[in-house]
Amino acid sequence: MTDTHASALQPPIDGLDTAPLTPGEIADLIDSLSAGGAGWSPEDTGPVWWLHAELGYGYLVGRHIAGGWTLAGPDGRAVNALDPSWIQIRVFRPGRELILYRDRDHIAGTSRVLTDTASAAGQPNTRTLRIERTAAALRTPAVFPVVRDPATGLTAVIPEPRRGTMPVALVVREHFSRDQDTGAIRVAAVCWDRYRGGASDALIDGELQPSDRPLS
Repeated sequence: MTDTHASALQPPIDGLDTAPLTPGEIADLIDSLSAGGAGWSPEDTGPVWWLHAELGYGYLVGRHIAGGWTLAGPDGRAVNALDPSWIQIRVFRPGRELILYRDRDHIAGTSRVLTDTASAAGQPNTRTLRIERTAAALRTPAVFPVVRDPATGLTAVIPEPRRGTMPVALVVREHFSRDQDTGAIRVAAVCWDRYRGGASDALIDGELQPSDRPLS
């Protein structure tokens, strides 16, 4: 979670517009993750938003569609609300990411929006991270599929209902910045962008305009 703090303080990042979230925006988002899971109406609406929350002991994943959240723990089973022990929350859809982070009792947030700004350091680099090697999810009484890496035995919960046989992957974007003094180029932010291969894939690919799609 180191790049989240830097993105709000450093000079402009190529292809990325960053801005702090207001206290009201932060409160609305956190309230929507309480029991009931409704009440958050993002200005930049889309067919689906995803969530990944780091907790003090594990993680939660979520999917926001039709005005409410569906949340699940590491076993894929539904949970009613966000655990108060959360450390960082990522809420994302193609081209847009909201990050909340906590430092003791202080909560802050950053909005990241993909832009077409001129690039001094380079165009964003899109990477696809394979979550599952096959499309065979574990058979568990879960709201989201639980997958296991056959090589390591590690499991992951994907906040995407399955459709078809395409394995699911996480798409992230690396954004760059050039140091004005030394000219050095570095990765200044890593944005979570979308899941590829789940049930909402057709909605995303079919309804977004080309200008809204992540750069590759």
